[in-house]
Amino acid sequence: MPRGPRIPLNQAVGHLIFRGNNHLHICKDDEDFIALKNRLLRFLPFYKIDVYHYGFMHTHLHLLAFIHDAVALAHSVKAWQISYFHYFKKKYGYDGHLWHGRYRGIPILEEVHFLQCGRYIEINPLEAGLVKDPKDYPWTSYHFYAEGATDPLVTPNPQYLDWGSNPKERQEKYRKFIMLDSIFDSNQSKSVKNPMERPLGFLTVV
Repeated sequence: MPRGPRIPLNQAVGHLIFRGNNHLHICKDDEDFIALKNRLLRFLPFYKIDVYHYGFMHTHLHLLAFIHDAVALAHSVKAWQISYFHYFKKKYGYDGHLWHGRYRGIPILEEVHFLQCGRYIEINPLEAGLVKDPKDYPWTSYHFYAEGATDPLVTPNPQYLDWGSNPKERQEKYRKFIMLDSIFDSNQSKSVKNPMERPLGFLTVV
């Protein structure tokens, strides 16, 4: 099947999804997650992106990022994927395609949806049944926003910075926002509210 046209993401926020080939576990242990993140950090200056949120799962990973230059991003992603492939091949003796083609880029056109998409990314481990609380999963940006952890991969989501006059206030509101019961409702099309009581339409970005 021919590939569809890539949606331009220059000077825009996009939800980027990278998947292992045939649902392959691209990260099998903590050493793999660390290697994956370190390679992202190594190539980040060349990506021309600001990463707002991320989530690393065993078979795929998510980034929500402001993309300054889509061409630079495409070239840097290729170099990063090749670098991780060589790490994976050396460790596991793997021979074959590691990644499921190119990454998928979904434009997030309205600022009001930035945090909604970030939340979607950070609750992936809960939805997958890996943990019962997002604080127990180490491979997302949740800890930066909810706990104030230092994370060199993250540039603060501009919406988040409006959520309080100090870090403690923002972190408390973010923890409540992430754990809203409505996020786990089967009907995800209804509107929910953030801790500042402003309505946000739920964004489905599978």
